[in-house]
Amino acid sequence: MAPSGYITFGAHSHGHENLTQLTQEQVRESVLRSKTLVESWSGKAVRHFAYPFGEFNPEVARIVRDCGFVSSQATTTGFWRREDSVFAIPRLGIGRFDSLGSFKARVSGLGF
Repeated sequence: MAPSGYITFGAHSHGHENLTQLTQEQVRESVLRSKTLVESWSGKAVRHFAYPFGEFNPEVARIVRDCGFVSSQATTTGFWRREDSVFAIPRLGIGRFDSLGSFKARVSGLGF
């Protein structure tokens, strides 16, 4: 997948910890270790992060930013707006059992 121009790799912490329950140094270590490992495996820069369990707070978001990421994703449902933080991007859940109609409704904003 790494040579593909269509794939972007992100990080998700090293041990899938709830980062809000760790010290700042533990958060930094877990986030950087994950980033470093994925970069070494893929040979690509890792610029995006997803919070384990979607849990984060302003301090965790700051550490993620300081570790060199340009965005991070939460698990809140919804659409990102230009005035929203790029370090708390919501998601739209699409599952393998969703129909094409369901997919279209979700991405168009007609249904979650």
